[in-house]
Amino acid sequence: MRLNRDHKVKYKKPRITSKRLSVSFFSNTFSTDQDEVLLALCYGCTSCNCGNPTCIEGYCSDKRLKQKITGIGSVSSKINRLNGVYFEWNKKGKSIIHSSHNKEIGLIAQQVKEVFPELVVKRNDDYLAIDYPKLTAVLIEAVKELQKKQTVLEAKLSLLNQQKNLI
Repeated sequence: MRLNRDHKVKYKKPRITSKRLSVSFFSNTFSTDQDEVLLALCYGCTSCNCGNPTCIEGYCSDKRLKQKITGIGSVSSKINRLNGVYFEWNKKGKSIIHSSHNKEIGLIAQQVKEVFPELVVKRNDDYLAIDYPKLTAVLIEAVKELQKKQTVLEAKLSLLNQQKNLI
């Protein structure tokens, strides 16, 4: 399964072997009983019981389920070490990802792993994948850092303008 922009479930054709089923979801492949997959699609999440048909256990975010919560801290310098790239899948990549797009946009997992190892997972086929939804928290902290810097600069500019008017 893959999610489209409307967050509706879009299916890849499953590979069925007797009653076992392999489903691709967020760059991971899960093998399970057909009945369990059908139950998840009809009634939503079966791993954390949130009822969301597109949820997997790692995306539940209720504070009541968490402990040892700490802030991410300063991220601007780390984000500056990442490079957004345009790319095309090579032959092996196309066979794994099944993308119909020629030109893609994203990050390089090895680069992200150096800076934010928590955002990179090793797939069952030993290739690396980025957990893009978790990147949102990092980007939110970066925006907050930039807003603080902007507030300081605006205050300094205001002070300079006041001093200029006194002269």
